[in-house]
Amino acid sequence: MATNEADDEGFIRSVTPLTGSTSNQQMDAIGWLVFIGMAIVLLPLLPVFIAVWVISKLTGR
Repeated sequence: MATNEADDEGFIRSVTPLTGSTSNQQMDAIGWLVFIGMAIVLLPLLPVFIAVWVISKLTGR
């Protein structure tokens, strides 16, 4: 049996009802904690990255 695309146009075939767009505060908080942790770990390496960038600009590489 062939499906007709015109019949499915504008409809989402799903078993569960759509919930819509909501914010997830728990995952947002975890994302911020991961970001802050990475920033704390990578912050001491910032002078090294800047030195490498400056040297690469001066040597033309």
